[in-house]
Amino acid sequence: MPIDTTRNECLSLATHTVHGRIVRDEMYGVLEDSFVQHSTRLMLWDLSDAQATHIKPEMLQRFVARSSKLGADRTEGKTAIVAPNDLTFGLARMSGTYTEMEEAPYEMRVFRKFDDALAWLLEDMNEGLGPYGSQ
Repeated sequence: MPIDTTRNECLSLATHTVHGRIVRDEMYGVLEDSFVQHSTRLMLWDLSDAQATHIKPEMLQRFVARSSKLGADRTEGKTAIVAPNDLTFGLARMSGTYTEMEEAPYEMRVFRKFDDALAWLLEDMNEGLGPYGSQ
């Protein structure tokens, strides 16, 4: 399973696009890199092309616990997950519940559409701007 990561430093946004079968070690590697080496305020996980039939709740819980620990400094951070099919959406929602249980310092939401997830992540940047982008 390759995970393609793109970063937009101006927006402090990292987008991780997962292709094929989700592999635990690769997910953890991206997580470590994202929080330790290349931390951003905004993070988007796109699972539109991911295969997750083998994912178990305890795997999610451990991943979220690690994410919460590594993301302790992301107090104003936001993480969006794009999960268009029912299985990945349900698993992502479960991750959201675990995130709340861990009292993660960042907000996390699940979306079915990429554009909706991106709009939520970037909504703070548009607040207070007039019709031409000025205040």
